[in-house]
Amino acid sequence: MVDTGMGEPRARRILYKWVGFVCAIWIQSIAGSNYAFANYASDLKHVLDYSQVELNTLSVAKDVGKGLGLFAGFLSEFLPPQIILLIGAGMGVIGYGSTWIILSQRIPPPALWKMCIVMFLGGNSSTWMNTACLTTCLRNFPESRGPVTGILIGFVGLSSAIFTVICSSLFTGSSQVFVLLLAFVPLFVCIVGAFFLSEVPSSTGAEEVVEEEKCFSSLNIIAIAIALYLLAYTLAVGDLEEALSSPIISKCVPWILLLLLVSPVIVPARLLVFDWFVTEKNRKKSAKLDEGIKEPLLHKIVPTVAAGDRPEQDTDRESLSLQKSKSDHEDWDVYDGKQMQEGESDQSGNTKQLGDDHNMFEALGTLDFWVMLVSYMTGIGAGMATINNVAQIGGSLGFNDVTIFVTLISIFGFFGRLISGILSEYYFRSRAIPRTVWMAASKIPMIIGFLILAFPTPGALIIGSIITGACLGFHATIIVSVASEMFGLKSFGLILNFINLHMSLGSFLFSYLAGAVYDHEAQRTDFPSRILPDTRRDIFTLGSNHRINLWSELIRFSEVATKAEGETECYGSHCFEVLFLIMSLVLAIGFMLDVILTVRVRPLYRKLANIKCRSNSDSDSIKKLEV
Repeated sequence: MVDTGMGEPRARRILYKWVGFVCAIWIQSIAGSNYAFANYASDLKHVLDYSQVELNTLSVAKDVGKGLGLFAGFLSEFLPPQIILLIGAGMGVIGYGSTWIILSQRIPPPALWKMCIVMFLGGNSSTWMNTACLTTCLRNFPESRGPVTGILIGFVGLSSAIFTVICSSLFTGSSQVFVLLLAFVPLFVCIVGAFFLSEVPSSTGAEEVVEEEKCFSSLNIIAIAIALYLLAYTLAVGDLEEALSSPIISKCVPWILLLLLVSPVIVPARLLVFDWFVTEKNRKKSAKLDEGIKEPLLHKIVPTVAAGDRPEQDTDRESLSLQKSKSDHEDWDVYDGKQMQEGESDQSGNTKQLGDDHNMFEALGTLDFWVMLVSYMTGIGAGMATINNVAQIGGSLGFNDVTIFVTLISIFGFFGRLISGILSEYYFRSRAIPRTVWMAASKIPMIIGFLILAFPTPGALIIGSIITGACLGFHATIIVSVASEMFGLKSFGLILNFINLHMSLGSFLFSYLAGAVYDHEAQRTDFPSRILPDTRRDIFTLGSNHRINLWSELIRFSEVATKAEGETECYGSHCFEVLFLIMSLVLAIGFMLDVILTVRVRPLYRKLANIKCRSNSDSDSIKKLEV
């Protein structure tokens, strides 16, 4: 075996670094169950006889489960990723297995608080999987955080579309079967992934940087192919309904998808084959050298020839690696042009600066953390509330089947995740542009999308689904890279799950508002005598003659929305108009916070870009040597 210089064979590093990354892709592709709530929300609402507020309470419990991953983040610092994976898979079996029992009406409908526990366990399962995959892979690929987060979180966005296609193709879209798949498919995949997902000592050598760039490019192409396949199926399913009704064709669709999902294993397989050829070549060289030593005439010649295969290249590579390691160490001790000695405090008396490894409490003590957190909460909370209510949004606009909208959100969420990782990495390396710029930029089309949904025209829900999915993907990906670069990887699992906890808070606030608005409009439509017929207009009338009406109507709105009981139905564009207007305003505030954060973190990203620039120069030198 070829030794990596780190005390272990190269083949072993490839196995646990790249095969482990492919397993992480598979795990992430089935870990986005939280985004598929709309696929069974309507049936669950009917079986449980819930109002929209009660149904949104379940969606919030699910999101709280996803966000309340502090325990998973804490244990990730002490337990191996295999244990974290299996804990998450077990929670999924309990949570979604119980949901399947309730949906199939094998037991009487439980109380709301019991159902919230069930949804919490199901949602919490994905947290453990995400924590294991992200923390392990970011530590294995510290020089490629943008591509790593883009690919892994991108597949999380695709997961609901993957489940939807498989379920609708093989099981005619049954919500009961869909939930059953959510329970047991992740268990099987996590068991497989537990054999390979493991931390490997990271190497920042320029040669490995070149290798990583090529591999991530291949994985991006495969990921885009999977997303395009899902998109083509989604858009063509209506036109090809007769052809897809054929048993043979309908079964080919999911099997082609599964084949595409398995295809990333080609990347580590190619590396292993190449490593085998290199090992064999070196073994033959060594054998020839041993034979040459036995012959006196070749005593002085053979060693020169054997060692002279590529002596200059090897020497140059070692020199580049040593220079890079030294310069990187120096750069990390420089901030804003000032040389910092180890343990020296800055002007604020804090020895930790942005870019250093922070623990949870040190991160909480910085203003930048809270600006980042609130900004993220506005974007991700509004997006999650839209996803959770897409079934009711579609129903209010006259759509009986909202599967296409769920799939569009999932697929374009993937494109948003993947593109954000590629774009932020490119502009970060080439122009030192902070990744937070993309968080701000993604809020602008999101505001436009919500305004389109507030005043819908034909095709508005399709446009809104595409924009919401893509912008949500931007937020979900950028926050991972930003948090790891601002506060380091030492306690990254705990910090990331604390951030996700506030995603749940944002989802709770907006989802509760969505349910309250929906039930209010449903009650107003059904019982016009209980509420003034022109309530919406009065609420947004700011003239002095209407101030008393505004206050009284807000009280009526609260009373009707919170006291709604039983299943409620609302039809018309007015059902969610107020919600989308409020969320647009909140997103505008989040945009301003992103601008403030970008200004504050620019010195950090200039420093990081200098290190990346040096790494790229070394990579170019390696490529020239290989030629």
